Amino acid sequence: MVEKYDSTNLLSFLLFTGLCRFIRCWDAQTTHEVYRITVGTGGLRDGSDLCVWSLIYLNGDSTGSVQFWDGEQGTLLQAHSCHKGDVNALAPSPSHNKVFSAGSDGQVIQYKLSSDTIESGNDRSSTAVVKKWVYVGYVRAHTHDVRALTVAVPIDREELIPDKKLKRERGRRDPYDFSYRKWAHLGVPMLISAGDDTKLFACSAQEFTNFATYDICPAPQRVPIQLVHNTLIDGASMILVQNSNSLGVSLVHSKSGMGSKGSASTSFLTSIKSRSKIICSAISCSGLLFAYSDHEKPNLFEYSKAEKKASITKKKLSRKLPFAHSMVFSADSSKLIIAGHDRKIYVVDVESTEISHTYTPCRKDTDNNLPPGEPPITRMFVSSDGQWLSAVNCFGDIYVSNLETQR
Repeated sequence: MVEKYDSTNLLSFLLFTGLCRFIRCWDAQTTHEVYRITVGTGGLRDGSDLCVWSLIYLNGDSTGSVQFWDGEQGTLLQAHSCHKGDVNALAPSPSHNKVFSAGSDGQVIQYKLSSDTIESGNDRSSTAVVKKWVYVGYVRAHTHDVRALTVAVPIDREELIPDKKLKRERGRRDPYDFSYRKWAHLGVPMLISAGDDTKLFACSAQEFTNFATYDICPAPQRVPIQLVHNTLIDGASMILVQNSNSLGVSLVHSKSGMGSKGSASTSFLTSIKSRSKIICSAISCSGLLFAYSDHEKPNLFEYSKAEKKASITKKKLSRKLPFAHSMVFSADSSKLIIAGHDRKIYVVDVESTEISHTYTPCRKDTDNNLPPGEPPITRMFVSSDGQWLSAVNCFGDIYVSNLETQR
């Protein structure tokens, strides 16, 4: 659906498209149909089951065709059939002289408005300017269908990493050289695409084919389900399920024997509710400790059972702890490690609930006393012997710390 406004800023037309192979233009004031356009020129297959998936001043349909229209007359100007599947999304540049299309073939294609001068009539001295949309090129960063496109203009400037003279090592890439910094600037439009491969990619809208696409979040993301084995609760396995506003904890009972084929069943153990949306959560290897963080603060809970009566106790954490982007328990369940939104990593002693150590992720050990300057941590892992902590940020950089020497 596309809305069109006149010079008085009043809604004058409403364009609606559906499964009926038509684009209808309606007068919003009289609710009368002004004209209808029959789509389906070109494409890979006949238009008997054609569906228009996206519409601006052009449309993309299920035949792989992108069609440009005269909005005043309702006539077809051009059609391109560069996609090998459904065209799912369209996005224009802010200047409206470039258009991008994306489809089920994983391609993102750019079209550009071009002006050609041709001779008009018998008099060769007279010329006319003809405008047309031409195919520029494509990128294929997604591995599955591309579902959404948008052109965004950055409104803030990113903090630049201090310019240091680094000694280049042969065969290694400069760690400060991120490709997006060459084209991502304040006020310069960028194209963002999203696909069924759960990926977000960004690229330059002005120099579309000159730079490689940038994976906005290459690091592994948090999994909303966690499983721990051989817990202190009868040696059973446990599952922690993170919902929007609650945590669900269940016991896993494995069925062994003839004909069971390794099947298992679950029984609900407890639920922990939050007043706001949960960002991250964790369960200890012992199965007795649960933690989560919302946009306010991290929270720690302990499960206990006495005389067949179970209870959940909330442990009070230090007020100095910020809300977390990620959290994990140590292998012996004695420490809760929190990656705060302030870009620091906090190690909390579970017994005393006090902060035992604070790490500042940095590229050199000598920079540990400087203010945090690295991107936020999105995921953390602890070695099975409890000695090593690894953390990854949203750019895919990995930091390794020794929990014993605290370095």
